[in-house]
Amino acid sequence: MEMSLYAAALLLAAAAGQSVPARSHSPDGRIWTVATGLEKFSIRDVARSGIPIETSPVAVDGNAWFLAVRHERRNLERLHAMEVSFIRSTGAGLATPLQRLPAPDDGVVRLDARYEYRRSFGRNRLARGLEFSAGPVGLAAWQKLDRSLPPNNAVAVSDVEGGGGGMVAARLTRWRRITFDGGWTIALMIGRTDHAIAQAAVNSDKQGGGGWRLEDHVSGSIRLSERVLLAAAYRRAGQVRFASHRGQSDRWNRFEVGVTYVH
Repeated sequence: MEMSLYAAALLLAAAAGQSVPARSHSPDGRIWTVATGLEKFSIRDVARSGIPIETSPVAVDGNAWFLAVRHERRNLERLHAMEVSFIRSTGAGLATPLQRLPAPDDGVVRLDARYEYRRSFGRNRLARGLEFSAGPVGLAAWQKLDRSLPPNNAVAVSDVEGGGGGMVAARLTRWRRITFDGGWTIALMIGRTDHAIAQAAVNSDKQGGGGWRLEDHVSGSIRLSERVLLAAAYRRAGQVRFASHRGQSDRWNRFEVGVTYVH
């Protein structure tokens, strides 16, 4: 997945900025954010795991509302962050190169957990109020895909996985009330897949494997008061996972709005 649009925006901000150091207007301390919004997902079988990776022309896709809670402990030098999000969808569809076929009985449930630790560097060097940070990331997730197979059968594919990697991020705090953020994450994942068919003689088929995940995001916040901020973000992620006899490619695109409280 290519680098996201936030890189261009930050380079423009750096070019237009000043090299004079300034006090950061970024909220510090203990920070809680509750966000909700719409996520579009796409789940596709991997037909060939060699290079280049080839995927099936048919994908299960759809939209889902989600709820996310994030807690940060931030100061001028470092950041600790934990985030949990829950997604549930109904009324998915089968997307082909020619058309999309509704699949109202299909659905996806997903629970994500994330931990970040970042150290800041390069503050005010390229532009006033611009700082960079980097550090390790830990990820865990559980996802279940329910598929209805006519005339009266069903398949449930459950994935439990965890992994870790690193991220780089940038933050622009040049103005008192407005803050912009962007970040990019790469991680290796390992887990187990449980593939169950309702009418099959064998209850389920368990497989182990791993893969990698790429994420990026851009976000902004407006300070409404000394302790309350209104935040909005666009996030996207892509993941490939390979089990013993199965491969899968997932993509998510999310737009969220939320409220941040600083104390």
